[in-house]
Amino acid sequence: MSATPLQFVPFSSSMDGNFWSELSRRKLVQYRLSEGPFDVGAAYSCGSAAGLPALANLDIGSFGHASGGLKTPGSCRLHGLLYLPNSLADMKKMDKSELLRASGERAWAAACDGGALKDPSLLNRFVALIYVDLKKYTFCYWFGFPVVRLPEEVTLAKPPQRLGDVFDDSRTENESLVQNDREQGSRSGCRNINHGDHQQRFAADIVTRKAICSMSSVSI
Repeated sequence: MSATPLQFVPFSSSMDGNFWSELSRRKLVQYRLSEGPFDVGAAYSCGSAAGLPALANLDIGSFGHASGGLKTPGSCRLHGLLYLPNSLADMKKMDKSELLRASGERAWAAACDGGALKDPSLLNRFVALIYVDLKKYTFCYWFGFPVVRLPEEVTLAKPPQRLGDVFDDSRTENESLVQNDREQGSRSGCRNINHGDHQQRFAADIVTRKAICSMSSVSI
C-alpha cells in the first residue's frame, strides 16, 4: 500500500474593515507618497470545523505588527512586508516573483541563524501589494505567501484522527497531571511545562532539512 502524501492548504488573505480604515489614515498622514516596504503583521488559527480555509487575518493591530490579528486564542503570527505603489500601473510593473523570493530568503535566514528556534513565527512570511485610491476609496491588492519546498514528499505515518477521539478517554487524567505540574511549579518558583520546547523541536526539525524556497506569483 502506497503512503498517503501530506497535503498543504495555501493561505488566503482576510482583511477586517478596520484594517482598510487604518491603512487609509496612514496613507494620508504618515506614508504619503512613500511606497515602503512597511512591516505589518497577520495571524492565523486552527478552526473548530473541518474544511475551513487557511486565512491570514489582518486588522487594525496589523500595523502594530506585534499584535496584528492575534485576537483569537491560539493564533499564530505571520510577518509581512507592505508595499504601497502610487499608481495601479506601478503595481502591475512590480516584480512579484522577486518580492516573494526576497521574503522567502528572510524566512530561510531565520531558519539558518537559529532565530526561528526562539520565535518559530519568523518562518511565516507574506508580501502585500496595495494600491490605495483615497479619492474613490477603492483598494487594489495582491498577497503572496512564500513556502518551503521539502526535498522529499512528506507522507502520513498513519491516518489522521480527531483530537477529541485521541484525548477524550484520557482528558481527565491529563488535566489532573497538568494541574499538579502547575502547583509544583508555583511552589518551586519555576514552570515545569514549557510549550515553547515543542515549538523549538518543530523548528529544529525544519532547520535540519535541506529545503529550498519555492515561490509562486499571481498576475493582476
